[in-house]
Amino acid sequence: MTKAKKSPSSEDGIDLSNIETLFVDKIVNIGIGFNVSRLTLTQEVADDKEIAFANLIIPTTRLFEFIKFMSEHILENEELKKGLITSIDEFKKELTESEK
Repeated sequence: MTKAKKSPSSEDGIDLSNIETLFVDKIVNIGIGFNVSRLTLTQEVADDKEIAFANLIIPTTRLFEFIKFMSEHILENEELKKGLITSIDEFKKELTESEK
């Protein structure tokens, strides 16, 4: 007798076995409305060019839930927090140098 394979699922029990994976280099535009928000997603292609390939439309309340979830996750993970602080420091340095 063989056992059935268990499909990957989220903590909420949502089946994750048939999802599409997208790689995003940048979010280049954000529109926030009362009901929904839109994020324009890009990928880098040859010669350092970027192409916009999708708009993510999400209920604004869910976007804020995502931001809260990410913030809590970052605060719980010291290694991730240190890496983000380093990235932010590098970004601040670039901003400061561009003012000169």
